Amino acid sequence: MKFRAIWDVAPRLVKVGLILGCTAISGLIGAEVVSRSIFGHPLMFVEDIAIYSIVWVYMLGAIYGTYEQSHLKGGIMTMLLRRHPEILKRLHAANAVISLGFCSLLSTWAFQSFLWDLSTKPRTQVLFLPLEYARLSLFVGFSLMAIYFLRELIGTLQKSSEEPTPKC
Repeated sequence: MKFRAIWDVAPRLVKVGLILGCTAISGLIGAEVVSRSIFGHPLMFVEDIAIYSIVWVYMLGAIYGTYEQSHLKGGIMTMLLRRHPEILKRLHAANAVISLGFCSLLSTWAFQSFLWDLSTKPRTQVLFLPLEYARLSLFVGFSLMAIYFLRELIGTLQKSSEEPTPKC
């Protein structure tokens, strides 16, 4: 029961993060434009804060796209193979396996990079903000995407086993 609650709440949190992140980025860009136009001087801290906002919004968007299964797909294959549903089922499963594998690999690399950042403590140039938390978005993003690709793979395999293959 608790797992189901987490499963249902996670996409809502991602959506809220996307809204807040996009609002922050828009506010930063607006403030930068006003500062340069009216005062003739840029706000030096905007780039430092933008690093956090943009990277997190990008990864949250990727997570949400994977959750909704609205990420990029090879739709042309569906059109070309519509008369060969068995091959199409195998391609969907292969797509999910490859996506899961890449996300798992990238998640591992992102975690190693995060650990390295914790030891080296990189900072932004103006506000000296710790960069490891901006880079943590890569680990969180790829890990959640891997979970959603696993869900997609399980769903594809279940659908394949339940539906009889029509003869063409």
